[in-house]
Amino acid sequence: MTLGINIDAGPKQAVWRNLGTSLDSSQSAKDWQTATGMSFSVHESKVLFDANGSIQELPDKKVLYRSDTNQPLSIVGNEFKVIQPEDVIIFFKGIADNHKMRISAAGTVFDGRRFWALAETDRKDEVVKGDVVQCHLLLTTSVDGTMSTIGKLINTRDYSNGSLMVALGEAGNVIKVTHKKHLDPMTVKINMDTLDKKWNSQVQHMKKLATMPMNEKETRKFYETRFFDPSKYNCDQT
Repeated sequence: MTLGINIDAGPKQAVWRNLGTSLDSSQSAKDWQTATGMSFSVHESKVLFDANGSIQELPDKKVLYRSDTNQPLSIVGNEFKVIQPEDVIIFFKGIADNHKMRISAAGTVFDGRRFWALAETDRKDEVVKGDVVQCHLLLTTSVDGTMSTIGKLINTRDYSNGSLMVALGEAGNVIKVTHKKHLDPMTVKINMDTLDKKWNSQVQHMKKLATMPMNEKETRKFYETRFFDPSKYNCDQT
């Protein structure tokens, strides 16, 4: 995720990296659409351009736009399979149900161009007292042609009422569906044995790191090595 993104308007409770809405499994898909800012449709239109006063059509492209605001979302090729927000909810929920997970949060970014959902797994461990790490499946897709439908295994940490996301080792993407195919949650298979191995390995690494004390000098050096930009003045460092 990038900084400065726009979240669709509406009453929401920020639940993951200050994004999205927490979801109740007893609610309907329609309720989820409304709560997460997905209660609109994606419409298509021709791509027209002005060629020296003559209106021409670009035959192999189409414009996608929001039904509620008429805001353009993207220009894509005719082979692009449009994903409706309602279908996204059903698809994400289907993947979670098929693998005995639970969608806990979802939302949109970039004015509805991209959708995401967070599915909880039952993998959870306490690295040190009060510092609990849980394994999630992050699902993302788009209607602007910038990314395929992707699922990635991640860890979330809740500590001192803050949240922090770290990638689950070298797990990488476990789901990838291009927009040239129709979404079918029944065809998405997650290797749960691989998930368990990656999860156990990651937890052991974190527990080992948690036993390594660092003094102030070592801590400063650690952060400066990774974040300090020597080309900037100190006041401009992030």
